[in-house]
Amino acid sequence: MVAELGAYKSGKSAGAGIWAAAFAAVPHATVYLVGNEYDMTAPEFEYLLEAICSERGLNQKYRSLQNRPKDGRLWLELENGCRFEARSWERSESLKGKEVDAYIYCEAYQLPGIECFTSVAQNLRVRQGYAVFPTTPDRPWVQVFHEHGHGHPDFPDWVCKCGIPATVNPYSFDQAAMDRDRQLLTREKFSIAYLGKLGDYVGRVYNYQRGDRLLSLQDQPRLWKRQEAGLTRENFRLPNDWHIEIGADTGTYCAAVVVGVSPEGQAYILDELTNYRYVANTTVSGFSENGGIVENAPDCLGR
Repeated sequence: MVAELGAYKSGKSAGAGIWAAAFAAVPHATVYLVGNEYDMTAPEFEYLLEAICSERGLNQKYRSLQNRPKDGRLWLELENGCRFEARSWERSESLKGKEVDAYIYCEAYQLPGIECFTSVAQNLRVRQGYAVFPTTPDRPWVQVFHEHGHGHPDFPDWVCKCGIPATVNPYSFDQAAMDRDRQLLTREKFSIAYLGKLGDYVGRVYNYQRGDRLLSLQDQPRLWKRQEAGLTRENFRLPNDWHIEIGADTGTYCAAVVVGVSPEGQAYILDELTNYRYVANTTVSGFSENGGIVENAPDCLGR
Protein backbone atom coordinates (compact mmCIF):
# COMPACT_ATOMS: atom_id res chain seq x y z
CA MET A 1 0.00 0.00 0.00
CA VAL A 2 1.45 3.33 -1.10
CA ALA A 3 -0.01 6.75 -0.26
CA GLU A 4 1.09 9.99 -1.90
CA LEU A 5 -0.38 12.90 0.05
CA GLY A 6 0.30 16.13 -1.76
CA ALA A 7 -1.03 19.57 -2.57
CA TYR A 8 -3.38 20.27 -5.43
CA LYS A 9 -1.57 20.28 -8.81
CA SER A 10 1.59 18.74 -7.36
CA GLY A 11 1.78 16.06 -10.05
CA LYS A 12 0.00 13.22 -8.23
CA SER A 13 -2.11 12.16 -11.22
CA ALA A 14 0.84 12.19 -13.61
CA GLY A 15 2.96 10.16 -11.21
CA ALA A 16 0.22 7.57 -10.68
CA GLY A 17 -0.50 7.24 -14.40
CA ILE A 18 3.16 6.82 -15.34
CA TRP A 19 3.69 4.34 -12.47
CA ALA A 20 0.70 2.26 -13.62
CA ALA A 21 2.05 2.19 -17.18
CA ALA A 22 4.75 -0.25 -16.03
CA PHE A 23 2.08 -2.99 -15.84
CA ALA A 24 1.92 -2.89 -19.63
CA ALA A 25 4.88 -5.27 -19.55
CA VAL A 26 2.90 -7.84 -17.50
CA PRO A 27 0.75 -10.17 -19.64
CA HIS A 28 -2.88 -10.34 -18.51
CA ALA A 29 -2.35 -7.84 -15.69
CA THR A 30 -5.44 -6.11 -14.32
CA VAL A 31 -5.27 -2.54 -13.01
CA TYR A 32 -8.31 -0.62 -11.76
CA LEU A 33 -8.51 3.16 -11.48
CA VAL A 34 -11.08 3.87 -8.77
CA GLY A 35 -12.75 7.23 -8.26
CA ASN A 36 -15.80 8.62 -6.55
CA GLU A 37 -17.08 9.19 -10.10
CA TYR A 38 -15.65 8.18 -13.48
CA ASP A 39 -14.56 11.77 -14.14
CA MET A 40 -12.20 11.60 -11.14
CA THR A 41 -10.18 8.87 -12.85
CA ALA A 42 -9.83 10.74 -16.17
CA PRO A 43 -6.52 12.58 -15.40
CA GLU A 44 -4.72 9.38 -14.36
CA PHE A 45 -6.15 7.54 -17.36
CA GLU A 46 -4.97 10.27 -19.76
CA TYR A 47 -1.43 10.15 -18.39
CA LEU A 48 -1.51 6.34 -18.50
CA LEU A 49 -2.73 6.34 -22.10
CA GLU A 50 -0.07 8.80 -23.18
CA ALA A 51 2.72 6.89 -21.44
CA ILE A 52 1.77 3.60 -23.09
CA CYS A 53 0.35 4.45 -26.51
CA SER A 54 1.78 7.79 -27.65
CA GLU A 55 4.81 8.10 -29.91
CA ARG A 56 6.81 9.82 -27.17
CA GLY A 57 5.78 7.06 -24.77
CA LEU A 58 6.03 3.30 -25.25
CA ASN A 59 4.09 3.46 -28.56
CA GLN A 60 2.26 0.22 -27.74
CA LYS A 61 -0.60 -1.10 -29.86
CA TYR A 62 -3.90 -1.80 -28.15
CA ARG A 63 -6.62 -4.36 -28.66
CA SER A 64 -9.44 -2.23 -27.27
CA LEU A 65 -9.77 1.38 -26.11
CA GLN A 66 -12.63 3.46 -24.72
CA ASN A 67 -12.02 6.99 -23.42
CA ARG A 68 -15.50 8.27 -22.58
CA PRO A 69 -15.61 9.18 -18.87
CA LYS A 70 -19.01 10.89 -19.17
CA ASP A 71 -20.49 7.56 -20.25
CA GLY A 72 -18.57 5.52 -17.69
CA ARG A 73 -16.51 3.81 -20.40
CA LEU A 74 -12.79 4.08 -19.66
CA TRP A 75 -10.54 1.18 -20.44
CA LEU A 76 -7.41 0.20 -22.31
CA GLU A 77 -6.63 -3.40 -23.24
CA LEU A 78 -3.26 -4.23 -24.80
CA GLU A 79 -2.42 -7.04 -27.18
CA ASN A 80 -0.71 -9.00 -24.38
CA GLY A 81 -3.97 -9.09 -22.40
CA CYS A 82 -3.02 -6.38 -19.90
CA ARG A 83 -6.12 -4.34 -19.04
CA PHE A 84 -6.53 -0.94 -17.40
CA GLU A 85 -10.07 0.05 -16.47
CA ALA A 86 -11.75 2.87 -14.56
CA ARG A 87 -14.36 2.02 -11.94
CA SER A 88 -16.72 4.24 -9.96
CA TRP A 89 -17.10 3.76 -6.21
CA GLU A 90 -20.84 4.27 -6.72
CA ARG A 91 -20.74 0.74 -8.15
CA SER A 92 -18.29 -0.61 -5.58
CA GLU A 93 -19.79 -4.11 -5.69
CA SER A 94 -18.28 -4.53 -9.16
CA LEU A 95 -14.79 -4.30 -7.62
CA LYS A 96 -15.14 -7.47 -5.57
CA GLY A 97 -14.41 -11.10 -6.37
CA LYS A 98 -11.51 -10.69 -8.80
CA GLU A 99 -7.74 -11.15 -8.92
CA VAL A 100 -6.24 -7.69 -9.35
CA ASP A 101 -2.65 -6.45 -9.74
CA ALA A 102 -3.28 -2.88 -8.60
CA TYR A 103 -5.95 -0.46 -7.44
CA ILE A 104 -5.24 3.23 -7.97
CA TYR A 105 -7.60 5.39 -5.90
CA CYS A 106 -7.86 8.73 -7.68
CA GLU A 107 -8.34 11.68 -5.29
CA ALA A 108 -9.08 9.18 -2.55
CA TYR A 109 -10.12 11.86 -0.05
CA GLN A 110 -13.49 12.00 -1.85
CA LEU A 111 -14.12 8.33 -1.07
CA PRO A 112 -15.93 7.30 2.14
CA GLY A 113 -12.90 5.99 4.05
CA ILE A 114 -10.31 3.25 4.35
CA GLU A 115 -13.05 0.68 3.66
CA CYS A 116 -12.53 1.45 -0.02
CA PHE A 117 -9.29 -0.53 0.41
CA THR A 118 -10.16 -3.06 3.10
CA SER A 119 -13.34 -4.20 1.33
CA VAL A 120 -11.37 -5.34 -1.75
CA ALA A 121 -7.90 -6.03 -0.29
CA GLN A 122 -8.46 -9.77 -0.66
CA ASN A 123 -8.40 -9.33 -4.44
CA LEU A 124 -4.72 -8.32 -4.26
CA ARG A 125 -3.45 -11.30 -2.28
CA VAL A 126 -3.06 -13.89 -5.03
CA ARG A 127 -0.93 -11.63 -7.23
CA GLN A 128 0.63 -9.72 -4.32
CA GLY A 129 -0.78 -6.55 -5.80
CA TYR A 130 -0.63 -2.87 -4.90
CA ALA A 131 -3.05 -0.25 -3.62
CA VAL A 132 -1.97 3.29 -4.49
CA PHE A 133 -3.55 6.46 -3.10
CA PRO A 134 -2.46 9.65 -4.93
CA THR A 135 -4.63 12.19 -3.12
CA THR A 136 -4.89 15.60 -1.59
CA PRO A 137 -5.13 15.14 2.22
CA ASP A 138 -8.40 17.05 2.40
CA ARG A 139 -10.37 14.73 4.71
CA PRO A 140 -9.55 13.55 8.24
CA TRP A 141 -9.71 9.85 7.37
CA VAL A 142 -6.62 9.94 5.11
CA GLN A 143 -4.49 10.41 8.24
CA VAL A 144 -4.59 6.61 8.55
CA PHE A 145 -1.94 6.46 5.82
CA HIS A 146 0.35 8.80 7.75
CA GLU A 147 -0.13 6.92 11.02
CA HIS A 148 0.68 3.50 9.56
CA GLY A 149 2.95 4.33 6.62
CA HIS A 150 6.07 5.58 8.41
CA GLY A 151 7.64 2.40 9.75
CA HIS A 152 4.73 1.13 11.87
CA PRO A 153 5.71 -2.42 12.93
CA ASP A 154 2.20 -3.78 12.31
CA PHE A 155 2.07 -2.35 8.76
CA PRO A 156 5.43 -3.19 7.15
CA ASP A 157 3.97 -3.04 3.62
CA TRP A 158 2.51 0.47 3.99
CA VAL A 159 4.45 3.47 2.70
CA CYS A 160 3.39 7.12 3.06
CA LYS A 161 4.94 10.05 1.22
CA CYS A 162 3.30 13.17 2.59
CA GLY A 163 3.66 16.94 2.74
CA ILE A 164 4.33 17.29 -1.00
CA PRO A 165 3.95 21.02 -1.82
CA ALA A 166 2.56 22.52 -5.01
CA THR A 167 5.95 24.07 -5.76
CA VAL A 168 7.40 20.70 -6.87
CA ASN A 169 5.43 20.88 -10.12
CA PRO A 170 6.92 23.65 -12.30
CA TYR A 171 4.33 23.06 -15.06
CA SER A 172 1.33 24.15 -12.99
CA PHE A 173 2.65 26.10 -10.01
CA ASP A 174 1.51 29.72 -9.92
CA GLN A 175 3.31 31.90 -7.36
CA ALA A 176 0.84 34.77 -7.80
CA ALA A 177 -2.11 32.48 -7.12
CA MET A 178 -0.36 31.08 -4.04
CA ASP A 179 0.29 34.58 -2.68
CA ARG A 180 -3.33 35.54 -3.31
CA ASP A 181 -4.80 32.42 -1.70
CA ARG A 182 -2.56 32.82 1.33
CA GLN A 183 -4.72 35.84 2.15
CA LEU A 184 -8.06 34.32 1.13
CA LEU A 185 -7.95 30.78 2.53
CA THR A 186 -7.96 29.70 6.14
CA ARG A 187 -4.62 28.56 7.52
CA GLU A 188 -5.66 24.90 7.38
CA LYS A 189 -7.10 25.08 3.86
CA PHE A 190 -3.97 26.83 2.58
CA SER A 191 -1.75 24.19 4.19
CA ILE A 192 -3.73 21.44 2.51
CA ALA A 193 -4.09 23.09 -0.91
CA TYR A 194 -0.52 24.39 -1.35
CA LEU A 195 1.66 22.57 1.20
CA GLY A 196 0.10 19.11 1.10
CA LYS A 197 -0.27 18.90 4.86
CA LEU A 198 -2.94 16.89 6.59
CA GLY A 199 -5.97 18.55 8.13
CA ASP A 200 -7.27 16.72 11.18
CA TYR A 201 -10.75 18.07 11.80
CA VAL A 202 -13.04 21.01 11.30
CA GLY A 203 -11.69 24.08 13.09
CA ARG A 204 -8.14 22.86 13.68
CA VAL A 205 -5.86 25.81 14.39
CA TYR A 206 -2.38 24.46 13.60
CA ASN A 207 -0.94 22.41 10.76
CA TYR A 208 -0.64 18.67 11.30
CA GLN A 209 3.15 18.78 11.05
CA ARG A 210 3.38 21.07 14.07
CA GLY A 211 3.90 17.92 16.14
CA ASP A 212 2.45 16.56 19.36
CA ARG A 213 3.77 16.72 22.91
CA LEU A 214 3.31 13.29 24.42
CA LEU A 215 3.18 12.43 28.09
CA SER A 216 5.69 9.79 29.21
CA LEU A 217 6.78 8.02 32.37
CA GLN A 218 10.35 9.23 31.94
CA ASP A 219 9.75 12.92 31.15
CA GLN A 220 6.84 13.53 33.53
CA PRO A 221 7.26 11.03 36.41
CA ARG A 222 5.13 13.03 38.83
CA LEU A 223 2.06 12.68 36.60
CA TRP A 224 1.64 9.02 37.44
CA LYS A 225 0.48 7.38 40.64
CA ARG A 226 2.59 4.26 40.11
CA GLN A 227 5.34 3.89 37.49
CA GLU A 228 4.71 0.18 37.03
CA ALA A 229 1.02 0.80 36.17
CA GLY A 230 1.98 2.38 32.85
CA LEU A 231 0.36 5.08 30.72
CA THR A 232 -3.29 4.63 31.60
CA ARG A 233 -6.07 7.04 32.35
CA GLU A 234 -6.58 5.50 35.76
CA ASN A 235 -2.90 5.94 36.65
CA PHE A 236 -2.80 9.63 35.65
CA ARG A 237 -2.48 12.25 38.43
CA LEU A 238 -2.99 15.95 37.75
CA PRO A 239 -0.46 18.16 39.60
CA ASN A 240 -1.85 21.00 41.70
CA ASP A 241 0.21 23.60 39.86
CA TRP A 242 -1.19 22.77 36.41
CA HIS A 243 -3.75 25.14 34.90
CA ILE A 244 -6.78 23.58 33.16
CA GLU A 245 -8.43 25.17 30.13
CA ILE A 246 -11.64 23.83 28.57
CA GLY A 247 -12.67 25.09 25.15
CA ALA A 248 -15.75 24.27 23.10
CA ASP A 249 -17.05 25.15 19.67
CA THR A 250 -20.83 25.11 20.00
CA GLY A 251 -21.47 25.60 16.30
CA THR A 252 -22.63 23.11 13.69
CA TYR A 253 -20.36 20.25 14.78
CA CYS A 254 -19.82 21.00 18.49
CA ALA A 255 -16.27 19.99 19.38
CA ALA A 256 -14.56 20.45 22.76
CA VAL A 257 -11.18 19.89 24.36
CA VAL A 258 -9.63 19.80 27.87
CA VAL A 259 -6.05 21.08 27.98
CA GLY A 260 -3.60 20.94 30.88
CA VAL A 261 -0.96 23.69 30.94
CA SER A 262 2.21 23.00 32.92
CA PRO A 263 4.08 25.72 34.89
CA GLU A 264 6.59 25.78 32.00
CA GLY A 265 3.81 26.79 29.61
CA GLN A 266 3.52 23.49 27.75
CA ALA A 267 -0.02 22.45 26.84
CA TYR A 268 -1.21 18.84 26.80
CA ILE A 269 -4.57 17.55 25.56
CA LEU A 270 -6.13 15.55 28.40
CA ASP A 271 -9.48 14.81 26.81
CA GLU A 272 -11.35 15.77 23.68
CA LEU A 273 -14.63 15.38 21.90
CA THR A 274 -14.72 15.52 18.09
CA ASN A 275 -17.90 15.24 16.12
CA TYR A 276 -18.59 15.04 12.38
CA ARG A 277 -22.36 15.12 12.31
CA TYR A 278 -24.97 17.77 12.87
CA VAL A 279 -26.13 18.00 16.47
CA ALA A 280 -29.41 19.86 16.01
CA ASN A 281 -32.30 18.11 17.80
CA THR A 282 -29.90 15.56 19.30
CA THR A 283 -30.38 14.41 22.87
CA VAL A 284 -27.58 14.83 25.38
CA SER A 285 -27.33 11.08 26.00
CA GLY A 286 -27.13 10.31 22.29
CA PHE A 287 -24.55 12.98 21.57
CA SER A 288 -22.30 12.04 24.48
CA GLU A 289 -21.58 8.66 22.89
CA ASN A 290 -19.34 10.44 20.37
CA GLY A 291 -16.86 11.69 22.93
CA GLY A 292 -15.90 11.51 26.54
CA ILE A 293 -15.39 14.88 28.19
CA VAL A 294 -18.44 14.84 30.45
CA GLU A 295 -18.13 11.20 31.46
CA ASN A 296 -14.35 10.83 31.51
CA ALA A 297 -13.18 14.12 32.97
CA PRO A 298 -13.42 12.92 36.61
CA ASP A 299 -11.23 9.91 35.84
CA CYS A 300 -8.81 11.82 33.64
CA LEU A 301 -8.35 14.72 36.01
CA GLY A 302 -8.56 12.88 39.30
CA ARG A 303 -5.60 13.19 41.65
